[in-house]
Amino acid sequence: KQSQRKRLREWLQQHNQSLDVAKLVDWTFVADVLPEPRPKCVYYRSHAVYNNKTNKYVLTANAQHCAQFCGVGNGCYITATSDKPEGPFEIQGRMDTKYTHEGGVGDQSLFVDDDEDSTAYLIHKRAGQAKPKSAAHRILIEKLTEDYLHSTNETLGIFGDPFVEA
Repeated sequence: KQSQRKRLREWLQQHNQSLDVAKLVDWTFVADVLPEPRPKCVYYRSHAVYNNKTNKYVLTANAQHCAQFCGVGNGCYITATSDKPEGPFEIQGRMDTKYTHEGGVGDQSLFVDDDEDSTAYLIHKRAGQAKPKSAAHRILIEKLTEDYLHSTNETLGIFGDPFVEA
C-alpha cells in the first residue's frame, strides 16, 4: 500500500492536465494546466473563473504534501493565472485564508457574484483543528481581493452542519 500511495502521489504531481470532453467517453488532452517549473505538490480540486478586471483566468487548487511551499499544516490553497481557460496557468502564490494558521485545508470552490463589481468569494471547508470544535469541518465563505488571488479575511459566516464539504 505504501508504494501504491507513493506512485499515486508522484502521478498526481506530474498530471495536472486540461482536457476537452466532447462526450463523456471521448477525452482529448489539451495541455498541462500547471507546467514545470512548479512546486512539487499534489494538486487537486482546481477551479478557474474569469476576472474581467484583470482580463485573466484565475485558478485555485488545493496543494498538499509540499510543506516547503505551503509552510503551514498539511496543505494550502494556490492561485494561478492564465490568458486562456485551458492554461497554461502560472502559479502566483499561496492563498492564506482567515484560518490558515489552524493548519490543513478543506475542499474549496470559487464563486463570482454577478454584481457590478464581480466580487469573488472562496467557499471552503474550515480545517478540522478549528476552535471551538463546533466550527470545525463547516463551510466558510471569504471575500477575495479584486484580483481574486488573496483572501481579504472578510468572512460571510460559517454555515452548515459539521462535516460538510464545499
